[in-house]
Amino acid sequence: MASTTARAARNQGSNWIRRTKRQAIYAADGFLCVYCGVSVSQGDRRGVASVSGTQLATLDHVVSIERGGDNSTENLLTSCLSCNASKGDSRLGAWLAQSNARLLMIAAAIANA
Repeated sequence: MASTTARAARNQGSNWIRRTKRQAIYAADGFLCVYCGVSVSQGDRRGVASVSGTQLATLDHVVSIERGGDNSTENLLTSCLSCNASKGDSRLGAWLAQSNARLLMIAAAIANA
């Protein structure tokens, strides 16, 4: 519980990255998830993607806060909610390797069907 409190204090609530900074990162990444390429848009007050046909945009820490990362622009990437949740606080390289292994298994199953 202490680590959750410490993290909340560091993040200063749910709006710890200013909207202008978020928008600039989303725009720099072309409003696409850098991991899967799906179109993303910011959420409305209900947490639903604001543009029809897109997924909810989130910011992913390349190096997670838990692993010593920060909220610098260089450490933040646009990610869909699904990819961000899947990655969690895993190291990027390990998560990508695991994700690619799953995709290769799916491709092999399709090819053999």
